Amino acid sequence: SENKIPNKKANLAAVCAEEMTVNIIKFGGKSSNWIDINLCLEDDLLRLRIRDNGVNFNPLDYENDSDEFDIHGIELVKKISKSMNYIRAIDMNNTIITF
Repeated sequence: SENKIPNKKANLAAVCAEEMTVNIIKFGGKSSNWIDINLCLEDDLLRLRIRDNGVNFNPLDYENDSDEFDIHGIELVKKISKSMNYIRAIDMNNTIITF
C-alpha cells in the first residue's frame, strides 16, 4: 500500500509466488536447495522474478495432462498474470511473471 499497488494486483503476485514456490519444492529435484524471489515495481507493472537451482524446467511448456477440471499451480499462474517468461541461465531456472 505504501507504493500504491492495488490490493488485487498485490494478491495476484502473492498467489503466484506461493504457487511457483510450491512447485519448485515439490518437483525441483534433490539439487534444488535455494529459491530467490524478487518483486519489482516498474511504473504500473509488477514483475515477479523467481530463480531456483532445481532441475531444468520451463513452466511455459507445461500443460495439465489431467482430464479433471483442476486449475492450480502453473496453470493458475498463467491465467492470472499478464505475461510469463522463462530462461535457463547459469544452471538456474529464471521465471519472470508480470502483473
